[in-house]
Amino acid sequence: MPFSSHRYHLQLFAKQIEEAGSYSWAMTYLIDVGASGVLKGGFPTTYGSWGKAKAVLLSPMAGTLPRGKKATFRIKFLPGGAGVEPGVTQLRLTVDKEWTPADLIQCPVGGNEYVGELVVGKGAKEVSLYFGDGSGSYSGLGMWKAA
Repeated sequence: MPFSSHRYHLQLFAKQIEEAGSYSWAMTYLIDVGASGVLKGGFPTTYGSWGKAKAVLLSPMAGTLPRGKKATFRIKFLPGGAGVEPGVTQLRLTVDKEWTPADLIQCPVGGNEYVGELVVGKGAKEVSLYFGDGSGSYSGLGMWKAA
């Protein structure tokens, strides 16, 4: 909800993944963007598959990725999430709907956080992130514009 031209209150509501009923208030952030327009590109578009994957996006949080620059993708899987089984879970990126190499985003040995880097091409229009459970099918997690 707008607080002033550059300050916002962001209220978060949460519940357990399997819990029935309404979400409960969890916390409120005061975001002070300032005149710099830090959030000019907004946030990435995200989809409901994050809950199914039991995963959290750590970066990138900007909705627009600069062309010609490196973007670091960090995704953390929660306890019980598919990401705690390296070799089964796959995180894949597409650039303008074309798959990048399958091993671009990797999980450190014994960890539950996946990390990958991608240099966004000069002609790219969008980058998307997908989650696969090892069966060959993928669900969309998020999308970023390239500019």
